Amino acid sequence: MSSEVKNYILKKRGLLSSDTLYFIMDLYLPIIGHDASFLYLFFMNQIQKNEVKGDYESLISKTLFSKQDFLLAKQNLESIGLLNTYEKSEDQSLLFILNDPETPKNFFNNLLLKGLFISSSSEESYKEVLKRYSAEITTKGYKDVGATFNDSYQLEFDYEKVEENGKVELKGRSKNALKDNFSEVKLINYLCKNYQLTPICLSDEEVKNIHRVASLHGIDELSVGQLCGSCINLLNKVGSKIDIEKLRKLAQIYVKNFDVSQMNKKTKKKETLINSESDVAKRLNIYESTSPIMFLRNKQNGIEPVASDKAILDMLAFEMSFSDGMINALIDYVLRVNNGELNKNYISKIASTLIRKGAYDTLSVLEILEGKNAHNSGSAKVNFNKSTLSSNANLTPSTLDEDDDVIDASKYDDDEGDYDII
Repeated sequence: MSSEVKNYILKKRGLLSSDTLYFIMDLYLPIIGHDASFLYLFFMNQIQKNEVKGDYESLISKTLFSKQDFLLAKQNLESIGLLNTYEKSEDQSLLFILNDPETPKNFFNNLLLKGLFISSSSEESYKEVLKRYSAEITTKGYKDVGATFNDSYQLEFDYEKVEENGKVELKGRSKNALKDNFSEVKLINYLCKNYQLTPICLSDEEVKNIHRVASLHGIDELSVGQLCGSCINLLNKVGSKIDIEKLRKLAQIYVKNFDVSQMNKKTKKKETLINSESDVAKRLNIYESTSPIMFLRNKQNGIEPVASDKAILDMLAFEMSFSDGMINALIDYVLRVNNGELNKNYISKIASTLIRKGAYDTLSVLEILEGKNAHNSGSAKVNFNKSTLSSNANLTPSTLDEDDDVIDASKYDDDEGDYDII
């Protein structure tokens, strides 16, 4: 999708009846998340009539989303079949078509949707929703004494005329094409079941940090839950039940000694083929949905990253507070401009500069590193190297702090012993 999109048209396909709200909240919310659910309802509210036109940037502004959050939410809707997006290059406009959600019957008859729902929530939630939408009515002991069609009506019509006028396309429930994740709920359930914890024992910050460790290293809920078992002190106050520093070290040891061949089988399902011509939403999705360890492993054709490289990822996550997507975007950039080498001091310097320049999510990292048109070929790229620093890039010697000078990778030689924290 071009970054120069100026206008949009929003249309609806289907009925978008009052039941739509219940179906989105009950069936789709566990799968697509709150951002995408809100965006769907926002679009639904906008399209009171059959068509809405407007300025694309104003549309994003009205949702109160950042541009990155808007693009990712939109992509979730597209992937699940709730939204179709078409691009018209002549007038730099987009056509959005909002589709009906599936009815409960069709939703749970679709094995992919059913599987996504159960894996995203729980079997209990699945049974609860089934009960809520059950159409089963017991008539045992009753006899049907109602009138039949022929008791009240006589059918007489010209078949040819019906066929002639029956080809008009009418509104109805649209059939959505389904285009083909760490659960904090699943983690908490595991910890409560196995380690005498209750949900109120863990603070949001603790759960967030456990999630970050797991996501950083590509560890599932069960595995990180087992690691947490060695880091729990039930006597500590809420917010300090889990020793996060110990968990970080155990996670590094775990992935270091894990059966790499088995991990590689999993990673082959997701390939990180990214180039400057990729749609920005696709790049963001790859960065955001891949753990940094998995991302780096894929960039190395399945070879396990060395301890020093893992420590760089850990530093970015916990010392710089970078999200997984921000880490992957930065690592991908450095690998491209620094001949495939990862240098801790060099990366730390760039990360500090990104923070000072206001980077707060993956899209802002891309825009600072590669220019506003980060996803277009030929866009301005920021090269942190004396010989290749672009004169029209966002980061130039004059925009760095006075003591920064130009960031030259050769000046930042790593000392291997400085950052192996195991």
